Amino acid sequence: MDLTKHASDFCRRARALIYVVVVILQGCIALPANDPGDIVESIFDPRGDLHATDGRAVFRSIFCAINETRGPDLPDHRACSDALRTLSLEQEVVPRDFPARQKVQPISILVVPGFGHECFSDFVGGDGALKAYVESLGHTVNRVDVKGLASSEENAGIIRDSVLRNPKVPDDERLVMIGYSKGANDILAALALYPEVADRVSAVVSVSGAIGGSPLSLHARDWTLGLLAALPGVDCEVPEDTALASLNPATRRAWLADHPLPETVAYFSIVSFPEAARVSAVLRPPFRALAKYDSRNDGQVIVFDQVVPGSEVLAFLNADHWAVALPIARLHPVIGFTGITRNDFPIEVLLEAILEYVDFRLGSGPT
Repeated sequence: MDLTKHASDFCRRARALIYVVVVILQGCIALPANDPGDIVESIFDPRGDLHATDGRAVFRSIFCAINETRGPDLPDHRACSDALRTLSLEQEVVPRDFPARQKVQPISILVVPGFGHECFSDFVGGDGALKAYVESLGHTVNRVDVKGLASSEENAGIIRDSVLRNPKVPDDERLVMIGYSKGANDILAALALYPEVADRVSAVVSVSGAIGGSPLSLHARDWTLGLLAALPGVDCEVPEDTALASLNPATRRAWLADHPLPETVAYFSIVSFPEAARVSAVLRPPFRALAKYDSRNDGQVIVFDQVVPGSEVLAFLNADHWAVALPIARLHPVIGFTGITRNDFPIEVLLEAILEYVDFRLGSGPT
């Protein structure tokens, strides 16, 4: 018997059990208030650091229309008013140049997953169901197999190779990259470091991106890996320092300042900003940890740090960081009942709305 391996497995299981107990206890404690305050005004301030533009009204129109017609037949259906938060300054009138809903032109999509994805890809069941749904709409979807624990710079090279291997899209298609969490950072690194990538990409959509990093990266041993270890069937090694450095807020601010993004690419940001009642028990401990910096967070990333500078913000989702992209509770009802308790979000509706909006902006509407 390998006593060293046995001891290591025992310690990992014990640590996982401790986190499960902590999660159950934490789930009963109220979270700090996360009132939006002036964060929306700051995000859309043309003189601010982010100088983002507001696309919420049109996106809400698209999302709600899809949710009304398709949503009831899809998993995790929620009312539109519950799925999308209405925060200050949102325009109530859809612009006149927004056309009636029409068939979306085919889009070639490359998806870049987030931090540690390879550690729990088996647990979340891969992305087969979501991929099948999007492809049923006439699009093509491929995932870039970046290294879940590598730096954004290392993953940028993998993205470059994937983009160049991707068959050149026909004239009537566009290549759109969707990045979740740290995956959005990896995409931005590829665009900034490799001009040949920007030449092929029409748009980038950041979903709950860790664009400005996360203070949790400073305490990853305490939170991120602890949460991963608490999931059955998950086995993650402690990440390399370079992976955590890519999520360090100071490192991210310096990188963004030194690497202007190509202007030929359109950028969109989807922000997850849950009401307190919409945070899963498993994400309540890191939510509290982040609240020491800013209570307006999704359990992994502060809201302000999810916006790509100069991008168009499409929505503030009433969902935590995992619910927007990892439908774990669908596959593991027991875990959904005890730990990942607020994992229900209409991801299929979100993806379809994103693609319809991008088609509108790149094709029918102004860019």
